[in-house]
Amino acid sequence: MKKLVLLFLLLLVFVCNLLLGSSEYSFFSWFTLSEEARSVLQVIIFENRLPRTLLAGIAGMGCALVGLILQTVFNNPLAGPTTLGINSGASLGVALYYFLISSLGFIPTGVGSTLFSVVGALFFLLLMMLFIALKYRSTTIVLISGIMMGYLAYALIEILVQSSNA
Repeated sequence: MKKLVLLFLLLLVFVCNLLLGSSEYSFFSWFTLSEEARSVLQVIIFENRLPRTLLAGIAGMGCALVGLILQTVFNNPLAGPTTLGINSGASLGVALYYFLISSLGFIPTGVGSTLFSVVGALFFLLLMMLFIALKYRSTTIVLISGIMMGYLAYALIEILVQSSNA
């Protein structure tokens, strides 16, 4: 019964995300719209809202799967990207991007920010994997070192923020 309720809520949110928005055209007024307004509404729904809704669902499923894998590998229900320092690495990558780009006189873009975020997260993930492979096999030590690396990344971000000109 609980699964049916959750599935119904998921479908309800999916449909609401497709039908509701900041457009002056409403899906509920489809039959009263002119042909031009219908084509605009069709572009809004099928080329903007539907891909974003599907991508949000896929990203959510991916995050849930990664969380489950981390919790299973470390046999700890609290293990996640934050406790391993992966989120902090992504934040450090974005901070480095904005610091470097603005110091070179360029205008930052969303693509660059995303790329540096992924690179920072992967760097911290590979650093943690190297840390595990070389010396420590205890999951407790690995989790504590991940938290420490997260604090180190946030300290570096704070240094970048305090040393910036803005």
